[in-house]
Amino acid sequence: MRQLFIIDYYTEADNVYRNLQAYMELENQYQKLMASIYKNRLQNDVRISTSQKHP
Repeated sequence: MRQLFIIDYYTEADNVYRNLQAYMELENQYQKLMASIYKNRLQNDVRISTSQKHP
């Protein structure tokens, strides 16, 4: 019985860590995407700002 408990524990722990890894990869992709969006928005704001100063 104890041996089954240990196997179940490690199987469940493996599932938890796999899910955590998948979550962290998605979070990383999300943060990179948001950084890209903000970078492009900042570049556009700068372009608009400079074009308004020099008609």
